[in-house]
Amino acid sequence: MRVSDLDIDRIYTDQMTRPQDYGVSANHFHCYYELFYVRQGKCKFFVNNRFVDVGVGEILIIPPREVHNNKYITATVRNVIYFRKNDVMENGEYAIPDFNAHFKQMQMIHIPSTYRPVVEGLFDAMLREESINDDNTAHMLQLLLKQLLLCCNRYCTFRPNPLSVSSNGNEDMLKATHYIADHYQQPITLDEVAEEVNLSPSYLSKKFHNTIGKTISEYLNSERLKHAALELISTKHSITEIALNSGFNDANYFKDVFKKTFGISPREYRKRREAVYQTDTKIVTAKEDDLIKSEGEVS
Repeated sequence: MRVSDLDIDRIYTDQMTRPQDYGVSANHFHCYYELFYVRQGKCKFFVNNRFVDVGVGEILIIPPREVHNNKYITATVRNVIYFRKNDVMENGEYAIPDFNAHFKQMQMIHIPSTYRPVVEGLFDAMLREESINDDNTAHMLQLLLKQLLLCCNRYCTFRPNPLSVSSNGNEDMLKATHYIADHYQQPITLDEVAEEVNLSPSYLSKKFHNTIGKTISEYLNSERLKHAALELISTKHSITEIALNSGFNDANYFKDVFKKTFGISPREYRKRREAVYQTDTKIVTAKEDDLIKSEGEVS
């Protein structure tokens, strides 16, 4: 077994185009994280005795010391980022909320097509920084990686400990969830999703519930509510605008579903999050004032 470099001294990233059937056949592991993103094509990983398919718009997180190899099913354009635990920490704590839940274990991350330009822009910025490679590069790459992982937290769908869909017969269900994630703003119907995955509506409905644990309607609503909650705290859009932007064609229905899920109305959710933000801002401002005051006393 090959052990890649025992450690790295900073974040490293690259982008390559691999031909069909190219592969790293030897099992190996790293003493650091590997973040693998597919821009075009398809790749199959073998990680700790499990096959994992990685397709367009998907990120695979491989934690340190996970034995793996990979093979390219089609010609593929991929980005890779290697990083250490310390690269995502500040003051002894993880700088990314839910890092342990989302990134510490093997994880498949699906990026909805709407947000891929944002995420790919960060990959591109890291590549540009890698090419500069000066005294600021290590810190710049840390900042960009944190922003990338935060965007994943905000926009993406996580699938921990994924198995190859081709090995467990659920490729159609994965395709259905990706279709919903990519088209949540549109008036999606059961018949439309069934046509996309080439199944009858009745069979799709039954298999989706048995596999995912939710009905298609429930899964679609959860996707829409996730994006609505983000828009509530990041914009000044009206509740009706947010409902329409998130795929709900009835603002009153949106309010009912939101309250049933979050326990409070959309308006109250926005108020509470704004209150938290204002409190955090006051704390930061107070700390800055104390620092300025202490510097003044020293001088």
